[in-house]
Amino acid sequence: NVCFLGVDPNVFKPLNIKKEYDLIFVGDTIPMEGYDTLMEISKMFKNSLKVRIVKPEKGEYITDKMLTQEYNKAKILIVLGRFDPFSMIPWEGMACCVPPVVVNEGGPIEAVKNSETGYLINRSPLGFKAVIEKLLRDERLRNKIGFSGRKDILKYWNWEKSAERVLKIVNENLKI
Repeated sequence: NVCFLGVDPNVFKPLNIKKEYDLIFVGDTIPMEGYDTLMEISKMFKNSLKVRIVKPEKGEYITDKMLTQEYNKAKILIVLGRFDPFSMIPWEGMACCVPPVVVNEGGPIEAVKNSETGYLINRSPLGFKAVIEKLLRDERLRNKIGFSGRKDILKYWNWEKSAERVLKIVNENLKI
C-alpha cells in the first residue's frame, strides 16, 4: 500500500496579496532540481519572465508561513526536479491556489490532474513555454486551475486524509 503525505491547508492557503512574479521555482539551482530546464524556458521568453527562485540557503531556514507568502506572490508554480520520488511542492502551491506546471516524471505527477488541477508536461522547454504563455494570458484559466487544485487538496491531500490512509492500512494489517 502507498500512503501519501498531506499538506496543511490552514498554513498553505491563498492570501490576498499582489502577484509579483510570473513563476516561482522552489529548489536549488542545480540540474537535479531542473534549474537548467528553467533557464532554457526563461531564455525562450527572452528573459522577460519574472521568476522567483526560493532555494535552501546554507544556515538559513524558510518557514512554512514565509513559503506560503512566496507561493502567493506568483502566478504559476513550476516544478522541474529530476528523479524526485515525491515532492510536496506541487501540493503546497495547489493549496495556495497557484497552478503548478510540473515535469511529467517522478513522484510529483501523483499530485496533479493534468489540465484540471495543474499541468503535466514532458521535459520540453517548448512544451513548458506554451503552457506558461497560455496561463499568463488567461487569468480566468489560472484562477480556475488554482481553485481546482485547492479543492483537491481539501478533499484528498491534507494531513487529516493522510492520517486516515495510515489508519486504514494499520487496521487492514491488524486483521491478518
